[in-house]
Amino acid sequence: MYWQKQNINQPLFPDLFWDQPISQIGANNFCLIGGSSTDFKQISLAYNLLQQKKYHQLYVILPNSLRKIFQEQQSNLIFAPSNQSGAFNLETFSLVEDLSLDSDILSMIGGFTTNSETIILIEKIINNINKIKVISHDAIIDTFQPNQTIAIVQFKNLQKLLKNFRYHQAVTSNIELTKMIQIINDFCQQFKLALITEFNQNLIAFYDNKVSLMEAKNNIENWETNLNILSSYYLANNYNKIFESITCAIYDFINFGAARRT
Repeated sequence: MYWQKQNINQPLFPDLFWDQPISQIGANNFCLIGGSSTDFKQISLAYNLLQQKKYHQLYVILPNSLRKIFQEQQSNLIFAPSNQSGAFNLETFSLVEDLSLDSDILSMIGGFTTNSETIILIEKIINNINKIKVISHDAIIDTFQPNQTIAIVQFKNLQKLLKNFRYHQAVTSNIELTKMIQIINDFCQQFKLALITEFNQNLIAFYDNKVSLMEAKNNIENWETNLNILSSYYLANNYNKIFESITCAIYDFINFGAARRT
């Protein structure tokens, strides 16, 4: 395991961090999906965060149940079929599949609800669309294929994730930091999953037997949504540098995230 600690004054990967598109020319395409009639906080925050970044094309997929709430906003909003619960229905898959062909990254931000039809849709998207997916909140369902997937997971949900994958070790709230890192690194390596979590005021990135850790002593409210969007942004422009991108996302959030919080 290769473990690096990121300093507040210096990103671990400065070339990648500072080499961001300065205009839409040269930037890549971005697809964001999430929300329901009962939960649209995260998709709203994510949309606002993306307005601070450069991209060539942005597709924002919302359930049709949110049309009245978001209809006055930008033309890049796309409304997909929704079910009686106000969440996405299975017909949404063909729309996501089509838009993914013109997207470099797929951000599944959350707010999907526990509707059974929508959970089947999420699983189908993660398992069948051949793009890098960044998932957070309730987009992290019980079963999914981790290939090409970056999961932004609260520590309290890590135990459930390990159990769902039938992993042989567990993590608890009183576990030592070094032991936790070893277990999650081995888990991610075995299942080829990239992951970001928070533990004892540290934001930690895991991928391909590499780990980066950065202290986050200040307020990190909405860290899951912020890191979903920032990871997606860096990955869209550096999709072959997964570990470096999610590490830069953490540095970006801790140093510049205050302006993005609600």
